[in-house]
Amino acid sequence: MTTTRPDGRVWPWVSPGGPGQDLGLRRLPGYNQAWCLAVAIAADLLAWLRHLALDHHPQLRKATPATLRRTLLGAPARLIHHARTLIIRLDNHHPHQADLIQAWTAMDAMTDPP
Repeated sequence: MTTTRPDGRVWPWVSPGGPGQDLGLRRLPGYNQAWCLAVAIAADLLAWLRHLALDHHPQLRKATPATLRRTLLGAPARLIHHARTLIIRLDNHHPHQADLIQAWTAMDAMTDPP
């Protein structure tokens, strides 16, 4: 699989030090097409997360995948089943708890029909 675009530029998620390196692209010895596709999907999902759910926070909106993993995606939480509903219990002492709740509320509001 080629790592350059048809116009000769390097894909941003493949470039050395680019976001693809934080998503697992450097862990593959050589570029495998399926692995590169998985990295591209992960980069797209994180880009949509930043665009749709983190628009309220100026630093998290432009954060790298490693920063998002450290601040939001790695937050300690429990998933609890209660009365046929799912409840997410977050750690009260996490520094980004409010940002995570606001991002979850923004994503949940997108699923409700108008």
